[in-house]
Amino acid sequence: MIFPLVATLLFARPTTPVAVLTAASPAPTKTFFSNSWTQTSKANRYVTDCTTTAGPPAALSILSPDIQKNFELLQSALSGFSVTEENSYIATEQKAGLVRQQTNGLNDVIAYALKTMTYDEAAQKIRATPSQAAYLTFVKDVISYASDPSAWKSFTDKKTAASIFASVKKSLLTTSFDKASLKFQNWENASTGGTRYAIYKGSYTKTASNTLVTSTLGQNFSGTGDTASVRIFVDEKSKEWRKTEATLTLTLGQITVPVKQTCTAKYGKDAIITPPTKSQPVDANTGLQEFQQLVQSMG
Repeated sequence: MIFPLVATLLFARPTTPVAVLTAASPAPTKTFFSNSWTQTSKANRYVTDCTTTAGPPAALSILSPDIQKNFELLQSALSGFSVTEENSYIATEQKAGLVRQQTNGLNDVIAYALKTMTYDEAAQKIRATPSQAAYLTFVKDVISYASDPSAWKSFTDKKTAASIFASVKKSLLTTSFDKASLKFQNWENASTGGTRYAIYKGSYTKTASNTLVTSTLGQNFSGTGDTASVRIFVDEKSKEWRKTEATLTLTLGQITVPVKQTCTAKYGKDAIITPPTKSQPVDANTGLQEFQQLVQSMG
């Protein structure tokens, strides 16, 4: 459930319901989770809200002066760092909607590490870089995009739209998880609805773990993370996946960075996608170029 869903198409904001642990009770039947997995895999109308945080970084040992400067820049860049995503999908109407907002990324830290920017230049840019946002809607062949919700642009491109919807269809809610690793952990009462959650603990796939890192911190961090540990909260009554959590520790030489993502999901009529009422039409070549630049600028 992460940004490369368009780069794979997943952009959000979560809520964390207050929950109370129940007394020990029997685990669900084996068919409960397999039925839940099948049901979630086939979901064709849903909205997910995710928040991802990274940091604070920690040093594994005493750092050399040069690495210490990298560490200081990383601390500055990750201070208050977060990525929020909202992703909506309605298969029957051929609609998808994405919103991604993030604080300044780590490009300036990388630039200093590669010696293409001095320490002072990198530090100044980190302080000056504002937060970024991307707003996207896909309605059949029409692609709309904006970095500011008051300034939408739209273009029509059948090939690009078909590719995006094919990616969305493949990127089901379940595909990030290593199914064999997931084991029942405990029950937890939901704060509303008179139901409870069956919590399953396991891991992401290696690919999904890497995507979590790169979609949060950027492509420069590809292949550097461990496998993410996950928890899935399954509604006992509906068998719907209501919340997922993923955590991992990224190791960068002598420095570690914790990464955590929390997502909530709703289904059916709760998924609403409204294309912009006002949008500047652009030709397909211009639109595709600007659309790609917007996606790439977000990580």
